Amino acid sequence: MSTDLTLKSIEFQSNLRSKPIRENFTDIQNNFNLLRSEFATSVSATASEVTNARDNLSALDDNIHLRSQNGSYMNTGGIVTAQGTPDATIRVSAGSGMVDGIGVSSLSATSAAIVSPTIVRRDVVAINSDNSLTVELGNDSVDAILPTLSSTQRPLAMILQDAFNPLTIAAADITEIRRQGATANGKWFFKIQDAVNYISSGEIKIQPGEYYEEIDLSGKSNIQLTGQKGVNIYRPSATEYAIKSVNTVSNETTGIKIKDVSLFGNSKAGAIELLKFEYSDKFSLDGIEFDGNSSSTATYKDFVINQCDDFRLDNNIIDNYASTTNITNATKYFEDGYFMGQVVYAGTTAQKTELVKMGFTELTAMANKFPRVESSAGNTGGDDAMAHSHNHRHFLETTSTSTNAGAQLPIILNGSNLESLNPVGAGVTKDFVNDDTNYDSTAASNTDNKPAYYSLIALIHR
Repeated sequence: MSTDLTLKSIEFQSNLRSKPIRENFTDIQNNFNLLRSEFATSVSATASEVTNARDNLSALDDNIHLRSQNGSYMNTGGIVTAQGTPDATIRVSAGSGMVDGIGVSSLSATSAAIVSPTIVRRDVVAINSDNSLTVELGNDSVDAILPTLSSTQRPLAMILQDAFNPLTIAAADITEIRRQGATANGKWFFKIQDAVNYISSGEIKIQPGEYYEEIDLSGKSNIQLTGQKGVNIYRPSATEYAIKSVNTVSNETTGIKIKDVSLFGNSKAGAIELLKFEYSDKFSLDGIEFDGNSSSTATYKDFVINQCDDFRLDNNIIDNYASTTNITNATKYFEDGYFMGQVVYAGTTAQKTELVKMGFTELTAMANKFPRVESSAGNTGGDDAMAHSHNHRHFLETTSTSTNAGAQLPIILNGSNLESLNPVGAGVTKDFVNDDTNYDSTAASNTDNKPAYYSLIALIHR
């Protein structure tokens, strides 16, 4: 069941004529989504009629969603399965739908034997606008990619074959891809890159599917790739990325937006990341999952961003920012609610670990120091091991039997040691009692001069 209903926008040459039609379609879309939301949250599936109603609603949702995809969809059937006893053929159930705006209908059928690959191949079962069913063969290679489909074809399923299991197509080898494809300016494409090449700017809507291709946005500005759950893009070879926008200082691009897609390494080697942006400003990456590029020998396996400014990274899923991503020579960017250079503090080691995943690194220059507010940052001073010495002047009073009874004598103390005794007045005899109870013998502590504190870990956002 899809999560949103998007009806195809209808445009005419006259805005006065097309505006009310577009508004009507928007009303239908909003009302349908509201009805679906209320239905899904207001009842529980405890009775058979409720379950049936939900199934019908799901089918209605899918059909309307598919019918909005620029005249290409399967209304019913067209399910590809393996034979009961797997062999080199597949079965396709009867189905009907639209292909490039043309109604199609096919009976259930069994394909001819599909030739086995010598290495690995990804084939596509397709229905054509003339009602025929065909199996389009992919390239036979360790870097197997999908074949090209024309606008008069619609994919039904992908078949993965390898030389280790010749003449046998099992259920696990078949992946349903009936919704796969991308639309740009009202035109449908089986491959995302073909849609990118078709437009100079604008939005490309990507439907759920398995995309074995490198999406090259180099030289493109103001392109938006909008996916949804189930859009999986795989690195096709050891020398290719999943997505890249690699430009030069004299040919910088701007305004690329990518949302809600998943990128996978596809077990490909090579020192290549899943995504690389270079000399591309004011872009945004939102809701992207980076996964499975462990076979790459790149230092940073998920993404590298270099010489880019004023960009945003939000809600992306990455195993470990510190070891799999790198941002260099970049300014004024915003990542998951934090600005570049922003300093935060972690109260526990566990919190530090989580912040590192969000693009922070420990600010070691602040370790074991108290913060001090100044007009400029980075200054240091003070001494953590500073000691204090104290000289105290005390007075001892002579005893009543002394020669100078009642005279006061200054005493210089260093700690608890009596260093000197200088009487005030003449004729003083040494009959004073050197008794520790007669003066302050407490010395200042030299072992720890810090006030009460609680230690924090300072981290700075890359």
